[in-house]
Amino acid sequence: MEAEYESVPLRILELFKFYLSDQEIKSVIASCPKTDWTLNGWLPVDTLISFKRVKAVTTDKNEILNILVNQGNDFIEFTSDYQYLRRKSPFSPATIPQKKPINCSLEVFGFTESVTPIEIQTIFSKYGGVENISFGNREGTYIVDFYEVNSFVNSLITPITYEDQRIHVRTIRKQGVEIVKSKLPKAYPANKVAQFGPVEENVQKEFIKQAFEQYAQVSYVDFDYGNKFGYVKFKQSVAKELVNIVFRNGGITVRGMEEKLDFHPLEGDEEYVYWQLEKIKKEKNLYSQERTINPLLLKTGRLTKKEKQRIKREKLRQRQKQNRGNNSISKNDKSKIKSSLFSSKLFDNSNSRPTIKDSFKRKIRMESIDEMFKSLSVVKNDDKEMK
Repeated sequence: MEAEYESVPLRILELFKFYLSDQEIKSVIASCPKTDWTLNGWLPVDTLISFKRVKAVTTDKNEILNILVNQGNDFIEFTSDYQYLRRKSPFSPATIPQKKPINCSLEVFGFTESVTPIEIQTIFSKYGGVENISFGNREGTYIVDFYEVNSFVNSLITPITYEDQRIHVRTIRKQGVEIVKSKLPKAYPANKVAQFGPVEENVQKEFIKQAFEQYAQVSYVDFDYGNKFGYVKFKQSVAKELVNIVFRNGGITVRGMEEKLDFHPLEGDEEYVYWQLEKIKKEKNLYSQERTINPLLLKTGRLTKKEKQRIKREKLRQRQKQNRGNNSISKNDKSKIKSSLFSSKLFDNSNSRPTIKDSFKRKIRMESIDEMFKSLSVVKNDDKEMK
């Protein structure tokens, strides 16, 4: 039951002052979903009004907002859409749980030697604000630091080219830095994915899969021809355990590569980012149900054996479909021909009573019609073979 009307505004104001007090703010933040907003002190209104003490006073969201906006504006401020609120007076540093900086950094490579940091910043600025461009630890690599996580994610899932060359991007680890983790609707499987690379040129995905399948069952290999790095997903949670096993056996040997293929299991932020990207790709339909394959690639040897077989099966189905369309006579056509024959003088016995002899003749003629349909199909097939 809601409290009496006179006491509702006063009790709501007292509750929100209590929730935003120095001694209570830690537990309130812990009860809220972790987003970019909560890092800046903003709290979701829907979460706060769902607290039991607030619901005991009133469950009317509009009433609560009216009270806080009109009577609580001396200690509370809202976002423009009234979805978040925060205390106006600052908290002491010891009061708010400290968050590590957000990891919004990527390692990028594939540029020509003449590229400048300003050009790189211009390329990645279209995905969001770029904080800094610096040289990477390896030759030809650069580190791109973004201001926000969304920009960081967009640059990961979007193909990037520079002077007709594919630019490769990948996440990097930083000490004391973490990704802002929102709650996933479904927990992702841990210890199933490993990143491998660098991959030498002209190495096919099927070769990489065969190499890893010598040690564990592989669900799929996420690798595009020409890339330097990729991911392998195992059917079981064995990615970490494979490191020592592979090391004792001398490393991963891939057909077409002179050097051993390096790999490491995804853990922590790397693993989280991978599954977040998989989720985003599915939501944005970046995975096509049918892969479009250029038949010219058959000559280059870039297609796997399964892909070649699939193309052959598809061509065979198309030919069979064409043959059926050319050679078959529809039931509707048959019925029209038969009805016209029945209505013709061939079966016109209106002047005489039907006899057993007439019925016998009619049966023979019907069998002749069926034979005629068969012969039509045979003639079409013969004509096709002669051509």
